[in-house]
Amino acid sequence: MKNSIIPTVLILVISLIFVACGGSESSGSNSKEPGSIFGTVTDKATGEPLKSAGVELLPVGLKTVTGSDGSFEFLDISAGHYNLFVTKTGYSETKSSTIAVESGKSARGDVQLEKVSAALRIIDDKGKEIEELDFGMRPDDVSRSFNIFNDSPDSINWEITKTAEWIKSVSKESGNLAAGDTLGIIVVIDRSLMREGENLTQLHITSNNGNKQLAVKAGNYDVVTLDATMIKATSATLNGELVVNDAEYTETGFVYGRMTTPSFDNDAMAVSNSAVQLGNFGNAVSDLKDYVKYYYRAYAKNDTKTVYGETKSFVTLIGEYVTLPTGLVVARKDAGEVDFESACNLCLTYTLAGFTDWHLPTLEELLILYNNKDFIGNFENADYWAYYCEEDNEACSTCTVDFMDGTTWCGVDLSSRSHVRCVRTAE
Repeated sequence: MKNSIIPTVLILVISLIFVACGGSESSGSNSKEPGSIFGTVTDKATGEPLKSAGVELLPVGLKTVTGSDGSFEFLDISAGHYNLFVTKTGYSETKSSTIAVESGKSARGDVQLEKVSAALRIIDDKGKEIEELDFGMRPDDVSRSFNIFNDSPDSINWEITKTAEWIKSVSKESGNLAAGDTLGIIVVIDRSLMREGENLTQLHITSNNGNKQLAVKAGNYDVVTLDATMIKATSATLNGELVVNDAEYTETGFVYGRMTTPSFDNDAMAVSNSAVQLGNFGNAVSDLKDYVKYYYRAYAKNDTKTVYGETKSFVTLIGEYVTLPTGLVVARKDAGEVDFESACNLCLTYTLAGFTDWHLPTLEELLILYNNKDFIGNFENADYWAYYCEEDNEACSTCTVDFMDGTTWCGVDLSSRSHVRCVRTAE
């Protein structure tokens, strides 16, 4: 805890502020000075500096690029622990070791990148490397394409091997590809040879300069699960499509819940439609929990069987507040980023969900918020205001907690700017 002697007039000002926040007097004012990170990105093999490399500061997400001498710098960052994520075309992505930044000091974070060996690549029509061909679930969707690219200075001999019977044809299965050339390959599937549900296989693409595997995925479903719509904090609309009705299904609907594969066999919740016809259908579901991930599947059934579409998921929207087991009610969003006096006023005048008895957290309450920050959500990796008072309420102090690492400071300068999250006590 940092403390310092302050003039009598300032003590009076602070005291007045703490009356509003719930305290009575402040014990000091010191501020945390920001630190910085600087460094150079170089080629691991040659030691040459690399310009125009992308550098991202984790976990805060600040980004920059290196200059002509490979250098970079991040200024005015809070004390704490960080990593650098560095990317450059033709080089492997690299995450640095942890860099400790102290208040008011600069930390060095040099990074070396390793060049990627030129070889056989599998790319889409936009030149982006791919690892999967997804045929989706439509019965008439049976053709997909990809490209073989020779990213090397020499020609290569290549060959494609398939093993699944439902891969009907590959437009070309072997050949020679000159340096820098690209060749398009068309894959055709036969859905009648697939088992029900998701089907997955691999195309093995080998060459004398690198090998690749390309996953091929296709769904064979009578009923298809579509994306959820009208998603709110406690409700959503689930959507599906009946694409085949050879089995003369008499009911369609959805099973849903927090289990990853909901079904009638694991006590998932369900909604249904008794009127069945080919095409789209949907059902609204309610009584959901806010800020929760739900999984759901469309289904179709008759007297003898039930079939499911693929599993999809959605996350309900964040409600206005959450109540912790301690009885502390926490707003789901920050009220602002301001100085201490403004922080007190923001919470005292805060109106949310019809409640007007919000207040700035005490230090004890703010530490509860920090320990539950992932559950509450929407916190920045930055300082948040609180106040601390002795038991007799005669010695109070401005405090902050850094929500990146939990670092606590008291005696913080009143004019400093920190984030504000208002709280109240459940009735």
